[in-house]
Amino acid sequence: MAGFSIARGPRTVAAVIAAAVSGTPMAAQAHPHIFIKQNVVALFDPSGLTGFRLTWRFDPMYSSMMRADFVSTKSGPLTPADVKNLHDKSFADLKDVHYFTTVTFNGKPLPLDTPTNFSATADGGNIVYTFDIPVRPDPHDLRPENVVAITVFDPSYYVYYELASDNLVAVTGGTGLKAACGASVVWRDSIGWGRVHSDLVTCTYLSPR
Repeated sequence: MAGFSIARGPRTVAAVIAAAVSGTPMAAQAHPHIFIKQNVVALFDPSGLTGFRLTWRFDPMYSSMMRADFVSTKSGPLTPADVKNLHDKSFADLKDVHYFTTVTFNGKPLPLDTPTNFSATADGGNIVYTFDIPVRPDPHDLRPENVVAITVFDPSYYVYYELASDNLVAVTGGTGLKAACGASVVWRDSIGWGRVHSDLVTCTYLSPR
């Protein structure tokens, strides 16, 4: 199928970014083509932050393209084989662009581990991904109160991520650490489109005693 495909992955994304940097005509067409509504859950255990659970709901048009390329049926639930196909051919390739995700911990970039617990479902006309991104802050960077921030942003501005309007941010397992999260809008530099807005989720929590 013609057009951008996350599954055709980092090579396609890289081509868009390279075109934007070089000023080729593709850059002028790099406005969002894929729209994703997302939910963010910050994951904690008694030792502190362990990661984030992200849910990506693809827009109906791109979801129909995903069905045509990677799913065995045109409608209805996804089979286990469909989920595996979406993971292997549509999701795993995003490793090279870090799943468009950036996490900072007390102001420092935090390395991201390979996502786990990937699932995909069909909800009406939308394909929905859910997965966990494990993170583990360096104990030397811990403070009495910690600040962790996560943003999902495609600098080529081909994929547009926006927090969903319902249950956009949540916390799991952080009650004993007084963990709390909120969302704000920040401005980011895109490639070829100037500064555009992006959602930022910021969480605070106390270090374990």
